[in-house]
Amino acid sequence: MTGIEQQPNAFDQFWAEQNRQAVTETILGVTVTLPVSAPLKFSMEAERLVNSSNVKDVVGLLEKLFGEGTIQKWADAGMDTQQFTVLLAWSMGNLDGKRTTFREAKQLIDDAEQQKTLNEQPGS
Repeated sequence: MTGIEQQPNAFDQFWAEQNRQAVTETILGVTVTLPVSAPLKFSMEAERLVNSSNVKDVVGLLEKLFGEGTIQKWADAGMDTQQFTVLLAWSMGNLDGKRTTFREAKQLIDDAEQQKTLNEQPGS
């Protein structure tokens, strides 16, 4: 064998040594735990659904992260569209390995909206 010889289970040992921690939050009475990064199945499904406008597709994808029935529980608890959008931005930030607060997620959304408005102005 040429090159560096790997120890058995080196991949698993490497990732076990990484100090990655899941994020747990209680949101409108529902406690959820985000994984330390997006599961590959989630990413593959998200890519497949990128152009889908079917609400059931989106809810099904998100339930892979948050757990079955969670989206409905939030809807029943009165979550509005803006809150849901911030929740999604917060989730994506944390899945990318960045510790993102809800306030930071909201600011990212506001900044994106402001940039979109600037880009839509004549002469931009």
